[in-house]
Amino acid sequence: MRVIKRCVQIFLSIMISLTASFSLQAKDQGPLIAYGEKSLIQSKIMGDERPLQIYLPDSYHMTTKKYPVIYVLDGEFLFEPAVTISKIRAARNLMPESIIVGLPNTGGAMRMDMGLPMKNTPDAKQVFFEKGRYRQMVNFLETELVPMIDGQYRTAKHRMLVGMSPTAGPVLHSYLQGNNIFSAHVAFAAEVDFYQTDGAFIADQLAQKAKENQNQQSWLYIGRAKSDMGDKAGRADAFKKLQAEFLSLTGQAKAVVDIVGQSEHYASAIEGFTGAFSLVYPREIWVPDYKAVQQSDKSADMMTAFYENLSEYYGIDTYPIEKGFWLGNSLSGLTRFLLGQGKFDDVLRLATWGLTIYPNSYELYYRKAVAHEAKGQLKKAFEAVQKSYDRSVAQKGAFTAFLKQERARLKQAAAKQ
Repeated sequence: MRVIKRCVQIFLSIMISLTASFSLQAKDQGPLIAYGEKSLIQSKIMGDERPLQIYLPDSYHMTTKKYPVIYVLDGEFLFEPAVTISKIRAARNLMPESIIVGLPNTGGAMRMDMGLPMKNTPDAKQVFFEKGRYRQMVNFLETELVPMIDGQYRTAKHRMLVGMSPTAGPVLHSYLQGNNIFSAHVAFAAEVDFYQTDGAFIADQLAQKAKENQNQQSWLYIGRAKSDMGDKAGRADAFKKLQAEFLSLTGQAKAVVDIVGQSEHYASAIEGFTGAFSLVYPREIWVPDYKAVQQSDKSADMMTAFYENLSEYYGIDTYPIEKGFWLGNSLSGLTRFLLGQGKFDDVLRLATWGLTIYPNSYELYYRKAVAHEAKGQLKKAFEAVQKSYDRSVAQKGAFTAFLKQERARLKQAAAKQ
């Protein structure tokens, strides 16, 4: 009982130390910077040099894991919303932390260059985006950009392609071609109520492809503002029909038409990102039942089995988040809760597993130290707290001073054992 009481006292001390440290940390961060970094790629296919925006998750340099990649066309407009919304959702354990690659346009002509050639009616003479190089753009993405990003960063083979209005052209073409490079296709302000130059109605093509993809790991999100529905005769009917056809598909939804209510044409992308991420990573599939895990008498088994099944479902390695906003549904939060329940063996298993993913986590090493001490394994407790302290020092952690005290205390206790 003394040991458990000591564990509770330690956690209270940690929380006080963390809270007090936030205002101090803000003074040491230096000037604010924009998301990510800029880069360039010379494209033989497009015949020019293309600017890139690349965002790496905050955890990237502290982990061993591989990250899904979200490729965002219209990067000058959509890159920062993609980063912000994905960061918020990942911090709440609603989707994986992801690398974001933005492709900004250097002018309006570059946007229009990607449009999918289309007509109002099958026999119309006027062709919109008649010279659109959507095929070349998809080829550039598949054979030049994706291999470059995969070669430079730790990426998972789970990619999303996002475009809007004219830049939705490559997105729709990629989906209809059924390539395996992109797992998810997201088209904002999409023009599905037009005919391609061969006379095929785009909405009908998408409906047929969605049926073919029912049992594959292939997602399609089509978004359009409700305020756009009256802009063209037959548009509302085409979108509602496609929406109904997608809804009629059996099994887990993998194709959605989202008619966004309180928004407008391009601004609907804000709601669109949330809708697209929710489609690909539905809460009922992506998020463990943390309450059930906490209450289980086999918490570690239940947690690791969940992620084994999730990895099999997505075809990539999936991981629990180390710590979110706020602790809650994360490895750090779960192991803290289990310590309070006295489930020390589960804590050790989960922390050890977590450290294979997050080897620089001073919090998980500290959880191990507390669990080992509770089990009377003082030498192991000291080894774990030493590793926790070393990592906290290197990262300028929030409770380094506290860990220093714990290291001294456990060193003395281990020497007496």
